[in-house]
Amino acid sequence: MPIITARPGPATTAAVAGPTAAAAPFNAGALRDAAYDKHTPVAHGEGYKTKTDLSAASLAAVKQALASWGHFEASKMTAVPQEGVTMRLVAFEYHSNKPMEAWLDQVPEDKILEMNVATCVSGHDNLPHATFARENVYVAEVRGPDGKVVQTPAFGPGITKQEEYASVSPTLTFDISKPGDYVVTCAPRGSAGSGGYIEARKLVLHITGKEPTVAV
Repeated sequence: MPIITARPGPATTAAVAGPTAAAAPFNAGALRDAAYDKHTPVAHGEGYKTKTDLSAASLAAVKQALASWGHFEASKMTAVPQEGVTMRLVAFEYHSNKPMEAWLDQVPEDKILEMNVATCVSGHDNLPHATFARENVYVAEVRGPDGKVVQTPAFGPGITKQEEYASVSPTLTFDISKPGDYVVTCAPRGSAGSGGYIEARKLVLHITGKEPTVAV
């Protein structure tokens, strides 16, 4: 009886796994710049889109700039993060109907963020800015992705009874452990509110959950 032998199959080579590419480091500035580049200014807009980097060291200069602004333009706000945290912000021209947007370079280890909101009186259209500088009252607030709202106590010259064209809020403290959008607003009490000037009275802070942490 003939002996039947199996024909050898083709040789196989075991796959060798290559090195895994390291994930790119988180870059808040790149996210901000992409939002800036993506926006096409509206034809009837007033002002310009702008990019700003903000930290605790910015607060004094921000307040000074807003005090000047309040003599001839509408009330606006700027949020400034706590020491050790840098915020990358983009703002859009009036009539774009787009709020400011921002990303953080890093977040506190405990995921509890502190910020102050600087704001000012309105002096546009011959409004009585000198009166507002004695009487304005403001409340800053943040609404988290879960709908929870945190507010500051009321502040401003109407509370302190001291004339000022720009005011800085008490510290706004809120939990950012849940990724999502945190919406910060501030406007003079009795005004059209944040909706009256959404481009300068509303900030959407994007928390991705990928930010590195820092001890603050």
